[in-house]
Amino acid sequence: ADYAADLARLSQTSIRTAKQVVGALVAPGQPGEAAARAAIAAAFDGADFAEGKRAFLDRRPPRF
Repeated sequence: ADYAADLARLSQTSIRTAKQVVGALVAPGQPGEAAARAAIAAAFDGADFAEGKRAFLDRRPPRF
């Protein structure tokens, strides 16, 4: 339950992307690999990334 609560506090965009990447790594060269690579690239343009970066620079916990 503690682990689930910790995951719930994280960026859900990052959680979904991580799951997609792990799935692509299990089957490299499959159609999901291109989608996983695109999701990683898109994550750097998202609001969660901007909030995480700003929180890090401000030395505060992120608010996703």
